[in-house]
Amino acid sequence: MPRARAAEEAAAAQTADELMERARAILARNANLGAGESLVVVTDDATRAVGELFYAAGCAMGATCALL
Repeated sequence: MPRARAAEEAAAAQTADELMERARAILARNANLGAGESLVVVTDDATRAVGELFYAAGCAMGATCALL
């Protein structure tokens, strides 16, 4: 069982990395977000995970971010 769990965790990490990369691409391409700019992410309980993903991606890009 430990191998199966390790494989699941590796797949989840890869998926998380892919989602982060997609969020960065969306922010760069669609919002033209750059380092030093501001990003405000407004979310609700139903979309909190997606909002947190875009918040983290914006922060990783060097933007000043707020999550509401």
